[in-house]
Amino acid sequence: MIRKDKQHIFIYIFAPRQTIYDFVFTIKIPIISYLMQADNTLRLGAGKQKSEIMLSQKMSDDLALCGISCTISYYEPHDPSKNIQEVLYDAIRDNEIDTAAFDLSHLPLYDIHKDIVVTAISDRMNPGEGLLISSAAYDPSLELKIKPGSRVMISDVRQGGQLLSMLPMISLIYNTKNTEEQLFTFKNGQCDVLLMSKNAYEALIDDDSDITFLKLHPKEMIPRPGQGFTAYVAHREDLTTRRLLKNLHRSESVQISNTERKVLQMANPEHVDKIGVYCSTDQRGYFHVDAVRSEPFNKISFSQSISAGLPEKIYEALFTK
Repeated sequence: MIRKDKQHIFIYIFAPRQTIYDFVFTIKIPIISYLMQADNTLRLGAGKQKSEIMLSQKMSDDLALCGISCTISYYEPHDPSKNIQEVLYDAIRDNEIDTAAFDLSHLPLYDIHKDIVVTAISDRMNPGEGLLISSAAYDPSLELKIKPGSRVMISDVRQGGQLLSMLPMISLIYNTKNTEEQLFTFKNGQCDVLLMSKNAYEALIDDDSDITFLKLHPKEMIPRPGQGFTAYVAHREDLTTRRLLKNLHRSESVQISNTERKVLQMANPEHVDKIGVYCSTDQRGYFHVDAVRSEPFNKISFSQSISAGLPEKIYEALFTK
């Protein structure tokens, strides 16, 4: 009799000793193959929002290139006190799934869930945000294509401070709901412009015939720290899953993402939605930094040849000068 759980295969044999020897020799190769197959399959969890589905599908495709097969289960919060991250964390704890993918910028800085850990971080993909502009608010003759007096929907103070520094004649509408709900509000005409991530635009917009999307460089609209990186999480004690996820890990991403998020960790919690940090490197290995603090407004840029002391230097420039 063979019983399989997440980590092991148990074989129970009831037979004379010689028969057991023959049986073990006979099944040796199939069992090894079965173990290898079991070790190369992951159960992914994801939310039901379109952007979440696409993120999990990309994760599955990337793992398939590494010879790792996946199944995907979709979840949604039924308890209004929980977000999708907490729902998926619970599913990992309950052994319903092995792993899940999140935008790193949306993961909390001070995570009380010590048992769920970030195991791998992706390359940075399509960082930054852009302006989704309705035809009524669009003016091609203007630098940012937005007519004065337009109502612009944003998610946080970081976005608002930067937009007002570029477009002082607009009105801001704050909306902290998810991007799909914000997009519904935009399409219903309750705002003229929606500031959204480039990744969200590519995931959610199919027909853009009567709207314009103006991409902003991350140096123009400095994003949330860690934005554009995908974080893959697993249970701390699930060494098999963590080993397989290492196929997706990009060590060169860690230095950049850690630098950006450490600036937030150094700041007080009330500054989380008021700070943007964007770091990049060039072919010589130099680090280039653009950062912003929205209240009071302070935008900085500088470069240096090493990463040592970089978060501290960014924090000092934002908060003590």
